[in-house]
Amino acid sequence: MSFVKAKDRMEYFVACVTEFAKAFGLDHQASFDYLDRYQGIDFLIK
Repeated sequence: MSFVKAKDRMEYFVACVTEFAKAFGLDHQASFDYLDRYQGIDFLIK
């Protein structure tokens, strides 16, 4: 995977975690933890 593609994917993950946090009134860590626990991060990777 190229650096640019990896950077784009990371920015996408950060944006998704940030928007999830905003939607549910969570801080970024709680948002990431929730998405990680319930396979949301795995879904984003696929």
